[in-house]
Amino acid sequence: AMQKNLELKEKNFSLLIGSLYRIEKEPSINNIYHPDGPLTAARAGMLLADVIPQLANPIAQIKSDIKALKTLEKFQSESKSKLEIGLRELQSARSELSKTASSLGSLPKRFFEDPSKTAILLAASETMDTFVKGLSTFITETTIDLPSDVRSEKGQLTFPVNGQIIREFNQHDAAGIKRPGIVVATAPAALIITPAPATILYQGELLEYGMVSILEPYENILFIFAGLENTYGQIGEILPADSPVGLMGGTSATVAKFMKDTEEIGSTYKSQSLYIEVRENQKPQNPLLWFAIKKENF
Repeated sequence: AMQKNLELKEKNFSLLIGSLYRIEKEPSINNIYHPDGPLTAARAGMLLADVIPQLANPIAQIKSDIKALKTLEKFQSESKSKLEIGLRELQSARSELSKTASSLGSLPKRFFEDPSKTAILLAASETMDTFVKGLSTFITETTIDLPSDVRSEKGQLTFPVNGQIIREFNQHDAAGIKRPGIVVATAPAALIITPAPATILYQGELLEYGMVSILEPYENILFIFAGLENTYGQIGEILPADSPVGLMGGTSATVAKFMKDTEEIGSTYKSQSLYIEVRENQKPQNPLLWFAIKKENF
């Protein structure tokens, strides 16, 4: 904004300086005498005498703006270096997280998956509703009790991802399609967490939803996350609260990309979309009523 303001002032002052330059190049005799006589020449001189001092204020302001712009450029350069270090550390942390989450082997098992049943259910399901209804066949023998009733924390559960809600519950998208969930814009490689202890009922590709993770925090309550790049854990395991469920697609933004998109859209770079559903007794619920929503999520 400062740069554009200075460019505008530069254009205006260039015209003024050009005019003054032409006056200066005029023969001295023309500056003394005016074709309309000495009275008009005196008036012109008085006008010019009034104009010149008034130029001091905008010139001082321009000097101040240039100084401030140089300070901002210096700050931007220093911030860029810190951002580069931070992004490298973040990428390293995500890599370590993926390795750690992929190697988890001590999570309690609530039930053991039958891959043949999973394959049959996937082949027979044409909609999310059909698939969700068939999930009950997965749990045949439980080895551990369910976590505590998550309904007591309804409205206070941690939002599962850092992002901005771009489509609310049952809201039509640009194609006129209405889905019983919300869509959250996230940064590339954003981490998805489970807001409460939950059993992994399913994870993998599902219809047109891409990579999906379906969690059961309590009996007949489901959290559905769709659009992931990869998932953590295994079907039947119970994830502790705030555990990683998976990562969004894309790669972490480079410094140049981060700064470019921040300048253009005025917000953190977000290019991925996470679809979230909450179901109780197989009926879709408004996720916004289950999670603690903040102003930055809108």
